[in-house]
Amino acid sequence: MLSFDAMRPPARGICKQERFSPVPIVFEMAWLVAFNDGLFDDVKPQQIPGLLERLNEYIADTSPGLDMERSRFSELVRVFMGIQKS
Repeated sequence: MLSFDAMRPPARGICKQERFSPVPIVFEMAWLVAFNDGLFDDVKPQQIPGLLERLNEYIADTSPGLDMERSRFSELVRVFMGIQKS
């Protein structure tokens, strides 16, 4: 398991958002679940902004609801990233 210090750069990249440019809450839920599940562990920090932009578009296209179970959010991001469930 990664230490907090090892996760700090990717976490900073994920948490940053432009001032006065809120993102949809369903997108926040998706990346938070994915981050918690370790789906971004192998992503280089410089790739995170582009990945999150594409994920935001994917979430907008698939239109998941906030009432969706946590496991479905995880599966949605796994499909987007092409990750097989282990």
